[in-house]
Amino acid sequence: MKKKLSIQIGFLLPLILPFILCVGGRNVDLHSENVDPSDSVFQLKLREIESIIVDFANISSQYKTVNNDRLFLMDEVLKLKNSENQLNDAAQKLLKDFQSNNIPDSIPEFSQFSDATKKIKRSIFDINQLERDRDSLIKDISKVDSIAELSRSKQINSLKKKISQKDSSLFFLIFDAMGAFHDTISTKKKIDDLINNLKRKEKEKQSNSRILSTKNQNLELLNTNFKELSSAYKTISRRSDQVYKNFEDILFKNSAHSSYKIKFMNADYRVFITDLDSHVVRIHSNQQRLVPLKTIWNKLISEKREPLMVVNGGMYNFDGSSVGLYINDSKLVKDLERTTIQIKDNFHLYPNGVFYIDSLGRFNVMQTSDFAKKTKKQLKQITYATQSGPMLVVNDSIHPAFNFKSQNFNIRNGVGVIDGYASKKGVFIISDTPVSFYQFALLFKYIFNTKNALYLDGAISKMYSDEGGRKMGDLDGQLGPIVSISKH
Repeated sequence: MKKKLSIQIGFLLPLILPFILCVGGRNVDLHSENVDPSDSVFQLKLREIESIIVDFANISSQYKTVNNDRLFLMDEVLKLKNSENQLNDAAQKLLKDFQSNNIPDSIPEFSQFSDATKKIKRSIFDINQLERDRDSLIKDISKVDSIAELSRSKQINSLKKKISQKDSSLFFLIFDAMGAFHDTISTKKKIDDLINNLKRKEKEKQSNSRILSTKNQNLELLNTNFKELSSAYKTISRRSDQVYKNFEDILFKNSAHSSYKIKFMNADYRVFITDLDSHVVRIHSNQQRLVPLKTIWNKLISEKREPLMVVNGGMYNFDGSSVGLYINDSKLVKDLERTTIQIKDNFHLYPNGVFYIDSLGRFNVMQTSDFAKKTKKQLKQITYATQSGPMLVVNDSIHPAFNFKSQNFNIRNGVGVIDGYASKKGVFIISDTPVSFYQFALLFKYIFNTKNALYLDGAISKMYSDEGGRKMGDLDGQLGPIVSISKH
């Protein structure tokens, strides 16, 4: 069934805070209940892996934090240096212009100030000249001191007219000069503001220089920490590889069993490791109604097979039909669901994917977008397939939408292809304790070494196994597609 998911976008961090929030990292408790109690080597290796996970968690958390701080600081330093260079250039240019009186035409305020001051100077010169001309005319009139000379009215009227013109010109010049003076005062204020701004920029530059010095010192410390953590990261990775190899030899190669109970991060899981060289894996669905696990278990017995495990195998509709792709015994029963529309359910939490088995006897888990590129010839080589979502692990990375702080806990089951076995080994896991997507993905990636893993379903999930009387789970449920594993 399609289950709704409250999607929380989080950081794509490998093993971080969930492990180190508890005292001493004891939030990780990993053991197997199905390995013989006398198998002390197995228990020892599990404890070694637990220790490595805690160490790895601490280093990964510090590594990510320090690297983020380092990159942020490098960006801040670069911005400060650019700002300082710009301030220096602006200050030098303005200082040079003021010293040489070469006011740049590109600054309107400076140009307006210069024009206004020149206009005032011309106006004052013209006013003085007019006053001199007017005084000269008055003197000429005062020289007229006889009745006979008064008859020379044309000359006097001409002189008076000139005086009137001079008075009028003088008035307009004074008025114009007053306007120019007002413009000068206004423009000078703008220039003062520019100068004050320059002074503020100079103070800002000095402040930036102090901050830049401090940040450079912090950056040096972070770079040192980053190198130390990088070295520690490589050391723990080498240690992890060696211990995991020993763990792998015990669990995947030398174990007499395929089914286990495991406790990881305080959650209980049941695990079934399958190998196509010794197991037959099929996917069943009538696409018309829901059935319990018991139906498929009994069907295998009726076919004279020895069933080992059955589990729900992908999301389905209320009528039992698959939500997405379903291939049964090389026959295409339901086409690939190719939509990329954002729908708030688990199936459409992209990337989703396809679990399939090919005719060469290999397991595969692949993103839907990659599976959609297969040719008709390639599709004919697929024996069984089921589509579900979301992917848990995608090309060795945890699904980008999973959030380690998520409080979305639920029963979950999924499947992954164990790396390093020519796609012959796979692992089916169901949680008996509600867990988040992130926790569930960690188990596939870091304990069972799957480069790609697919979520099959949530609360309705059921898994039952019976290896020589070692029974786990029940045969109940009302399910759509069901995966079965029986002896070869």
